[in-house]
Amino acid sequence: SPTTARPTSVSPSPSPTTSPTTARPTAMPASAQPTASPVQFLYGELSHVNEEFGIEVSEGLSVRLIAETGERVKFADGTMSSLLYHRQSDSAGVVPLGVGDGYVYVANSEVPEGKGGVYGIYFDKDGEVVDYKALLTGTSRNCGGGVTPFNTFVSCEEVSGGQCWHVDPNPSSEYHHTPMVTQLGGPRGGRYESVAVDYSNPEKPVFFVTEDNDDGELRRFEAAHGNGWDSLHDEGTTTYLQMFRDGTFAWTESERIGEQSAERHYPGLEGIQYSQDKLYFMAKKNRHLFILDLKEMTYK
Repeated sequence: SPTTARPTSVSPSPSPTTSPTTARPTAMPASAQPTASPVQFLYGELSHVNEEFGIEVSEGLSVRLIAETGERVKFADGTMSSLLYHRQSDSAGVVPLGVGDGYVYVANSEVPEGKGGVYGIYFDKDGEVVDYKALLTGTSRNCGGGVTPFNTFVSCEEVSGGQCWHVDPNPSSEYHHTPMVTQLGGPRGGRYESVAVDYSNPEKPVFFVTEDNDDGELRRFEAAHGNGWDSLHDEGTTTYLQMFRDGTFAWTESERIGEQSAERHYPGLEGIQYSQDKLYFMAKKNRHLFILDLKEMTYK
């Protein structure tokens, strides 16, 4: 099987930079996880309206304003961030930092022309805001992406020739100041949207990437060497989703066949999620939610 080459000089213009604005959030004892709600809830059951903000949420959830576009972020100690909160927020995720160190709300900025990026709001273990800083700058229309099983974040550029960037929001990590282009976007790049990970075999994680184009093929990248940071930067095998009219599918090595299948079956891909041998993704052009059974090689 063909393998993808390690990226060398792929980068947006201007070159992305990292610009942490404050020191690492103060470490606090106890768990790094957000406090669990005592009430169970189901996604999509929007049975409760928050009166302050007029937002529909599931019973058991609460709503809290922590930042506003163009305003400085207020910290728990009363001080303010040196950066203004970024514009055009897009998809985000929560990344734990480790025992006693709290967690990070990592969010994209979908501003075009090299003015987008990724930013992080840092919380202590009690859920109090302690920091806000840039994690990736100099990129364009950062959209979707997703949190990885090894507590990093992938951010996708939804622009012609865009790439999927790997960001480590943990200040204690050796990669914190050096976000990198991953193997996911290939040498030509594309208008990428979202990322999902099959981590059922931690030694060989499988990544899936959507592209928001009429002929935007769904990409699968099988890492060749282990897990963690290097799995997205070392060699691996890239294949593309080919759907058939009989409800079955295959993974083809031909990018063109993948594009043709996208035009015919799944144009304009958006979000994607992996769970228990199933891959869920949305095509907005035909408003269809697809479910791939990765074991049976069928879809509906």
